[in-house]
Amino acid sequence: MIYKLLYLVYNINYFIKMKLTFKILAVILILGFQLKAQDMSMSVKQQIEKLSPLVGQWEGTGWYQQGPNNRYEIKQTENVESILNGTLLLVEGKGYVNDSLAFNAMAFFSYDPYKKEYVIESHLMDGKATVAKGFFKEDGTFQWGFEFPNGQGQIRYIITFDESNWHETGEYSRDGNQWYKTFEMNLTRNN
Repeated sequence: MIYKLLYLVYNINYFIKMKLTFKILAVILILGFQLKAQDMSMSVKQQIEKLSPLVGQWEGTGWYQQGPNNRYEIKQTENVESILNGTLLLVEGKGYVNDSLAFNAMAFFSYDPYKKEYVIESHLMDGKATVAKGFFKEDGTFQWGFEFPNGQGQIRYIITFDESNWHETGEYSRDGNQWYKTFEMNLTRNN
């Protein structure tokens, strides 16, 4: 009988120790997940920070092309804000032809830490929208672009920027090999 009682006490102590061990492991796992989430948030902020010289108000000139013979000179403005604790850039661009609004777009620049790429979600004033991918090239320029549905070609934009100047070109390619310039703007910071 005493052996059974000792065995029961031993099992109870073992159970209490195991329960405590599981609690400690659970706390460690939860803290680990929280630290991982903080690391990801910091990673996103660090990547978006590379685009931070764009934050501000910009204006300048440019042009865009529709078809082979329709080129339009524009006055361009861009307003860029850092939002959501530095994890997202909100960009609104407006292009004017002869003082009339010809182009208006809004885009969100974010970073996907799982895919290790920038994601650009853009919306145009005619209701069109797209989700594009972006990356920094070895020369320090930022390139973003997307493919049209049904294999109708692709668009890419290349941005060169510093604290005072923003130069961007847009190009179209039907096959991904031969590119045609369709857009260019040169902006300076006005704030």
